[in-house]
Amino acid sequence: MGRRASRYRRGPATSAEMALLSEINQRLARMESSLDDVKSSAIRQGAIAGAITGSVSGGLVYTTIMLIKAKLGVG
Repeated sequence: MGRRASRYRRGPATSAEMALLSEINQRLARMESSLDDVKSSAIRQGAIAGAITGSVSGGLVYTTIMLIKAKLGVG
Protein backbone atom coordinates (compact mmCIF):
# COMPACT_ATOMS: atom_id res chain seq x y z
CA MET A 1 0.00 0.00 0.00
CA GLY A 2 1.54 3.31 -1.05
CA ARG A 3 1.55 6.63 0.73
CA ARG A 4 -1.50 8.73 0.31
CA ALA A 5 -1.01 12.00 -1.45
CA SER A 6 -1.74 14.99 0.73
CA ARG A 7 -4.38 17.41 -0.41
CA TYR A 8 -2.38 20.31 0.92
CA ARG A 9 0.92 21.07 -0.69
CA ARG A 10 3.31 23.36 1.12
CA GLY A 11 6.61 24.62 0.02
CA PRO A 12 9.54 25.27 2.32
CA ALA A 13 8.88 27.68 5.18
CA THR A 14 9.54 31.31 4.45
CA SER A 15 11.75 33.50 6.59
CA ALA A 16 8.67 35.39 7.84
CA GLU A 17 7.12 32.13 9.04
CA MET A 18 10.37 31.10 10.70
CA ALA A 19 10.60 34.50 12.41
CA LEU A 20 7.06 34.11 13.75
CA LEU A 21 7.81 30.59 14.97
CA SER A 22 10.97 31.83 16.66
CA GLU A 23 9.02 34.62 18.37
CA ILE A 24 6.39 32.13 19.59
CA ASN A 25 9.15 29.86 20.88
CA GLN A 26 10.73 32.73 22.83
CA ARG A 27 7.37 33.69 24.34
CA LEU A 28 6.75 30.10 25.42
CA ALA A 29 10.19 29.94 27.03
CA ARG A 30 9.46 33.13 29.01
CA MET A 31 6.08 31.76 30.08
CA GLU A 32 7.65 28.51 31.25
CA SER A 33 10.26 30.32 33.32
CA SER A 34 7.65 32.59 34.91
CA LEU A 35 5.47 29.54 35.67
CA ASP A 36 8.42 27.95 37.47
CA ASP A 37 8.80 31.13 39.56
CA VAL A 38 5.09 31.15 40.39
CA LYS A 39 5.21 27.46 41.33
CA SER A 40 8.14 27.88 43.72
CA SER A 41 6.51 30.95 45.27
CA ALA A 42 3.21 29.09 45.76
CA ILE A 43 4.98 26.15 47.39
CA ARG A 44 6.83 28.46 49.77
CA GLN A 45 3.69 30.40 50.70
CA GLY A 46 1.76 27.15 51.23
CA ALA A 47 4.43 25.84 53.57
CA ILE A 48 4.41 29.07 55.57
CA ALA A 49 0.60 29.09 55.78
CA GLY A 50 0.61 25.45 56.91
CA ALA A 51 3.18 26.12 59.61
CA ILE A 52 1.27 29.12 60.94
CA THR A 53 -2.04 27.26 60.91
CA GLY A 54 -0.51 24.27 62.67
CA SER A 55 1.04 26.35 65.42
CA VAL A 56 -2.14 28.36 66.03
CA SER A 57 -4.24 25.16 66.12
CA GLY A 58 -1.78 23.52 68.50
CA GLY A 59 -1.85 26.56 70.76
CA LEU A 60 -5.65 26.56 70.84
CA VAL A 61 -5.79 22.85 71.67
CA TYR A 62 -3.20 23.26 74.43
CA THR A 63 -5.03 26.26 75.90
CA THR A 64 -8.36 24.43 75.82
CA ILE A 65 -6.91 21.39 77.57
CA MET A 66 -5.31 23.59 80.24
CA LEU A 67 -8.61 25.46 80.82
CA ILE A 68 -10.52 22.18 81.14
CA LYS A 69 -7.93 20.85 83.59
CA ALA A 70 -8.12 24.07 85.64
CA LYS A 71 -11.91 23.96 85.70
CA LEU A 72 -11.92 20.32 86.85
CA GLY A 73 -9.13 20.96 89.34
CA VAL A 74 -6.87 18.33 87.75
CA GLY A 75 -3.14 18.80 87.41
